[in-house]
Amino acid sequence: MLGSKFAAFKLSRSAKTGFCGARVSQSISRRLTSPAKGIVPRLLLPMLGLALLLLGAATIPAQASPSNDPALRHYAPGSVIIKTKMRQLIYVRGKNDFVTYKIAVGREGRKWTGKTKISRKVLDPAWAPPAAVRRDNPNLPAVVQPGPRNPLGVAVLVLGSGRYGIHGTNRPETIGTDASYGCFRMRNADILALFRQVEIGTVVYVKR
Repeated sequence: MLGSKFAAFKLSRSAKTGFCGARVSQSISRRLTSPAKGIVPRLLLPMLGLALLLLGAATIPAQASPSNDPALRHYAPGSVIIKTKMRQLIYVRGKNDFVTYKIAVGREGRKWTGKTKISRKVLDPAWAPPAAVRRDNPNLPAVVQPGPRNPLGVAVLVLGSGRYGIHGTNRPETIGTDASYGCFRMRNADILALFRQVEIGTVVYVKR
């Protein structure tokens, strides 16, 4: 359904369209991920560094916990595993080295499973609510600019063709619940910690 060579999703009947990566800020995204440029311009580095510090992005994120699940040993280091039923995101840091984050997942009818890859990394994303979201929330603006009212939070890891993503949130109270239109929400400190560790092309497994 997603039309991406990186995606092999199984979606429920009501989850035929994606809802979080409709539009994200392009300027920082291109500087972070473009092979041609490769690095963030020097003038942005102090600002980004200060932003990370102010947002409490510590080396060991406060919401992360180790995992002892033996089944995780089959995944290559650097992989991301999402357990929808458990509302968990697991990052494989190395052999027998896993970190588990509590997340929010899709509502009933919006859940999906499959294998994809991280296609883009974006800090301070803007968000253009897709038509289905606007039908449910007609008072939403055409574009939600970066900031405390942005549902994507401080960062987004875009999955596959861009219909879904792993992102922060402006509603941390929803973490641990079935709350989204198919994306995966993390606390802002957690998405920043994960953002620093994963690369473009990181494999993401979405399980039930």
